[in-house]
Amino acid sequence: MRLRISDLLGSPARIRLELAGAATGRDNEGVEFRLDHARFESLGAAAEYALGEHAEKEHPVYPGEQPAFVFRGECGKFPATKPSIARVSGLSRADALTLEKISDWVVARLHQEREDLTWPQASAQLQHYGMPSRIVDFTGDAGQAFVFAGNGDSDVGRLAALPYVPSEKGPIIALFDHPWAERAQRQAAFGVLMDPVEIYDLKADSVRDRFNMRWYEFAILPEEREWCQQRARGLLQESNDASGGFLRYYITLYVEEFKKLSPPLTEWLLKQIVIAPYCAAGRQPRRERSCGLFSRCRMPVDRQSATIRPGIRDRVLASVLVRSL
Repeated sequence: MRLRISDLLGSPARIRLELAGAATGRDNEGVEFRLDHARFESLGAAAEYALGEHAEKEHPVYPGEQPAFVFRGECGKFPATKPSIARVSGLSRADALTLEKISDWVVARLHQEREDLTWPQASAQLQHYGMPSRIVDFTGDAGQAFVFAGNGDSDVGRLAALPYVPSEKGPIIALFDHPWAERAQRQAAFGVLMDPVEIYDLKADSVRDRFNMRWYEFAILPEEREWCQQRARGLLQESNDASGGFLRYYITLYVEEFKKLSPPLTEWLLKQIVIAPYCAAGRQPRRERSCGLFSRCRMPVDRQSATIRPGIRDRVLASVLVRSL
């Protein structure tokens, strides 16, 4: 059955398109970049277009098994789209370099201790729980991409549509396969993994042409923003995420093995990294989880997950980290 856009938004969609003017977008810093369609007058209009143009398409090689496209939704404020490791702010250069070392060390430690956790999957664990990585987030579910685009306070949103080419070597990788990847499974997460020596901007014309990527821009109406914010809270909820506490644990191990961190970096980490509940191992039956509203991708998930012990917070790990001050 065809999904109605009114089901996505919770209100009748405005599907008229703003066709006047050149197909360019301008962010809040005045940087102009090429759009692949004239700006849409609402999120609903853009969603209607993306549904037919991208989300409903079959993968040319793996029809019914893989999505033909993966999507990224973001607000219209950003002049560039780079991995989070290249967007760290509020830290000195020395602290930023230390943060990179911590990130690389945690990824290597995770990969070493869990042989079934690949390097990209370990990087994704950092990405989804607050630590910078060399991954730019995408999703196999266009509906969720629109949710993230409309979740902020901007009146303008953007959507990137990227043809998906499955490959273990990347650069486009699936991030939801591992049992620990609770948030990645919720978000049908894919990512563009960048090489440390080549951090590029996904809005740059040369990169867009290389990946055959399309960018769209749209206005976000008040009722659309309200709906997106409500749905985003469920996707990002921490209290029922059994995988959320591990990252503080590994950062604590880094501090204990190497050195104390500066006060600004410690404060930054305490704000960024989620304080999650303690967890007890439990086994959930194998299940097949759909990527979500639009996607044809389906994820067979055999999860060794954890169950939350109600009311117990990760204060011990937080206090250990604070001792680095």
